[in-house]
Amino acid sequence: MKIGTVILSAGASTRMGEPKQLLQINGESLVRRAVKTLAKVQYKLLPNVLVLGANAEKITAEVQDLPIHCTFNADWQSGMASSIHCGLSFLLTQEPDLEAVIIILIDQPLLQASILDRLIAQFSLQPSKHIVASQYNDTLGVPALFSKSIFEDLLNLNGEAGARKVIQKYLAHSIAIDFAEGAWDIDTPADYARVQALLKD
Repeated sequence: MKIGTVILSAGASTRMGEPKQLLQINGESLVRRAVKTLAKVQYKLLPNVLVLGANAEKITAEVQDLPIHCTFNADWQSGMASSIHCGLSFLLTQEPDLEAVIIILIDQPLLQASILDRLIAQFSLQPSKHIVASQYNDTLGVPALFSKSIFEDLLNLNGEAGARKVIQKYLAHSIAIDFAEGAWDIDTPADYARVQALLKD
């Protein structure tokens, strides 16, 4: 199967007050942690793209030595939908026969390659399903794998709508994997402090 990955990293981090993509966890930025996670996945994920917007130059410099494509979403201020569209469109130019895409956020620092392996494994077992999503906080969200059968839905999202809107639409055709740690995302300085304390060496 040809499976690619979109890492969403275009936001301005207004609630954080500084680019959260560059926040350090045990000496490594969130964006580097996310990109390096892909290299640890057992299944070879290609192509992969990091979608940039605010602070694009600084974030590009942070990952320039890593094996990841970067693409700039000129419309990033309109909301997450434009970044999903930008990332998936880029992947399809690289690999028109893409069979599935995994969407990842950079602000879930407890994400491990094993979670992505489980997404892929479940999709391999039940390819008729449209989505394999992560379950946390009594909901389904990202990281999630989306079959090519619903790429059009992803490309047609608007404004602040994210991948969760598509997951909700296809709940009856989705598979859930447990990722309780997905609830530990970083949006505010308080979130960052809690994660730092949890992951302190």
